[in-house]
Amino acid sequence: MRTGELLGVSLLLLRLTTADGFLIYGTELCRFNSSDLKDIEYVYSLYYNHVAFLRFSSRLDWYTGYTEFGLHEARIANNDTDRLNRRRVMKERYCLQHVQLWYKNVLNRTVAPEAVLTSSLPPGGSQRIFTCSAFNFFPRNISISWTINEEPPSSEVSSSDTFPNGDWLYQAHSQLSYAPRSGDRVSCWVEHAALKDALEVPWEPLSHGDRNKMVMGISGSVLGLVLGLSGILYNCKTRPDCSRDSGL
Repeated sequence: MRTGELLGVSLLLLRLTTADGFLIYGTELCRFNSSDLKDIEYVYSLYYNHVAFLRFSSRLDWYTGYTEFGLHEARIANNDTDRLNRRRVMKERYCLQHVQLWYKNVLNRTVAPEAVLTSSLPPGGSQRIFTCSAFNFFPRNISISWTINEEPPSSEVSSSDTFPNGDWLYQAHSQLSYAPRSGDRVSCWVEHAALKDALEVPWEPLSHGDRNKMVMGISGSVLGLVLGLSGILYNCKTRPDCSRDSGL
C-alpha cells in the first residue's frame, strides 16, 4: 500500500512592524493510502510565527487547540456547525480530486531498476567486497538481497538508504563482505513494483583464461611500445643529421 501527503499553504495575514514581523498562515494537508475517500485524511492547521495553535482533522472531526489562544479558538470553532461543515467538505472537495490526479499521473507510474554487481578486494583484506547497485527506478520502495550458492549469506551485509537522483527516480546500494571459493555463485536479487519477478544479478568473476589473456594483452602492448621506441632510437643514431638535430 502506498502512502503519501499533499500539502498546500495559504497566507492568511502578514502584519509588519518596524521592530518585528508577525506571520499567521494556514496549511491544508491530505494524507492518503489510496484514492478512496475513506483512506484520505484532511488536516487544516493554523500557525502563528511557525507555531501551530489550531488544527482540524477529518479523522477526529473537530478542532484541536495547542496553545492557550488555540484552545480558546477550538472551543468556539467546535460549537460553530457552519464552520465545522466547511472543513468537513474539504476532504472531498480539496483532497479527493488532488489525490486522484496524483494516482493517475504519478503514483501509478513505475520505472524498473537497472542493476549491476561489482566486486573489489581491499589491499590487505581477506574478504572481497561485493556491491549491488540499483539505479533509475520509481517508486522508491525496493528490496536488495543476497544469495551464495542459492542460500542466504551468513556474512556481513550493509545497505544504504534509498535516495533520489533529483529527476523523480531513485537509487539504492547494498554491500556483502565475503571470501569466495572456487565455484561459488554469488548473486544479488532486486525486487521492485515495476518487476514481475525478482531480478537476479550474478557475479561473474574472471576465469584464469580471461586473466591470462588480459595479462598477455597488456604485456604485448608494453613490449610493442618498447620495441617501437628502440627502433626509433636505433634509426636516429645511424643518421648523422638526426643525431645532430636531436642532440644525441
